[in-house]
Amino acid sequence: MKYFWIASLFLLACVSTKKKLVRSTVIDFGAIGDGRHDSTKAFQIALQKASAKKDTVYIPKGKYVINRTLKVLSNTVIVGETDGVELFFVGATGVLFRSVHQENITIKNITISGRGRYSSAMSNSTGESKERGIYFTGCSNILVENCRIINFGQSGVAIIGGKHIGIFGNNVEGTHLQSVPLKKGDNYQFGVYIGVSVTSRILEDIIVDGNEISYVCQGIITSQGANDYDAVGVVLSNNFIHDVIGQHGVYCSTSNTMIKGNRIVGMGLEGVKVQASHESLRNIDIVGNSVLDCFGSQAFNITEIHEGKNSISNVIMRNNTAKGCARGLNLYGRLISCMVDGFQLEDVTKEYGIYVRGFSMKDLVLKNIQIKNVKKEAIYIDNDAATQNIFIEKVIIQRRKLSRNFAPIKIINGSNISFIHVSCNGESDAEVYSIAKNCKMVRLEGKLQSQKEKKQ
Repeated sequence: MKYFWIASLFLLACVSTKKKLVRSTVIDFGAIGDGRHDSTKAFQIALQKASAKKDTVYIPKGKYVINRTLKVLSNTVIVGETDGVELFFVGATGVLFRSVHQENITIKNITISGRGRYSSAMSNSTGESKERGIYFTGCSNILVENCRIINFGQSGVAIIGGKHIGIFGNNVEGTHLQSVPLKKGDNYQFGVYIGVSVTSRILEDIIVDGNEISYVCQGIITSQGANDYDAVGVVLSNNFIHDVIGQHGVYCSTSNTMIKGNRIVGMGLEGVKVQASHESLRNIDIVGNSVLDCFGSQAFNITEIHEGKNSISNVIMRNNTAKGCARGLNLYGRLISCMVDGFQLEDVTKEYGIYVRGFSMKDLVLKNIQIKNVKKEAIYIDNDAATQNIFIEKVIIQRRKLSRNFAPIKIINGSNISFIHVSCNGESDAEVYSIAKNCKMVRLEGKLQSQKEKKQ
């Protein structure tokens, strides 16, 4: 029942496309797919008539020039002939497909391309001045499937509020190879943007699955903003995100979100970032993702940036892997009831394997972790005195060379920290640890360390 609406959308598309033996196409309304003539008016008429009849807009092979935004109304299915349909958006500003508070819309089997208007100086993620391929606000029962969306300066797909929305099997590519080269740190060019606004505060049952996203500033971004609102049922799964020049592969700032089975390769900054930017977040599952070649920053970053004013609670990270990154896993801020289980980390080139910097952090569990070849400490903990219950179990550390400068595990602040079954290069005694004098209630293998036993 959970994905019943997906099946319903598929049936809607099938019924709409098959109920006529002879179906009309955009060519019947005057569209010309020669890459030169403007077909905007023909497409808009076709969309209006399809909505009125709950019908399909069928697009034969060809390259169609569109010079202003196409408004998509409820009960419309837009289907391109497989392999060979491109809509080239040449409008001065704006969006190719736009829909506001509509329902039951499908877009599939088409290529849409923009002109690559992008500026890294853009001040916010919802500004109207940059191109979007598909931009839906407050809509429901939406399916975008098997499309190629390229060279849009703001975002390939933007969903601002709404429910029952599926973004499946698309290829989204930014401007970097097409028109405007990007550089590390650039922002505000997204593959897929999922967010809410003051007027569209619902964000429910949103699935972004099986897409390939590349050459943008951020691959997938979700944000519930400062709206005192929790998203429900956001799923980011099985996407291949690569060559993200600017910043993050997945940036999550929504509650009740699943990040699962994504393959993330070649990031400007983080691979997966969960950040409480505006308000507290809760219920985040990060499962079975792999991050490769993230040399600019962390492979995974869970961060409450206001140092305890908000919180991130009930996070489960399970069976994730990372190889080739500047830092492996960053846990920062006020994290409550968070568990990392089954993390494999290899080749950390600049800093720490796992960095824990907590402010009133409570109930953090790290277990079944393998860390191989790390530049500095494998685990580095620097928490405030309000820390409660950090439990670390079954950690295997392998290093090519042990260094007096960087102990495998270093604790410089914090209290109530326990280690069980932790080893480095086969050794499991106190030589593995460097524990500062001001730390309190630090237990190794269940035994409380006295000041005499603590290593400086």
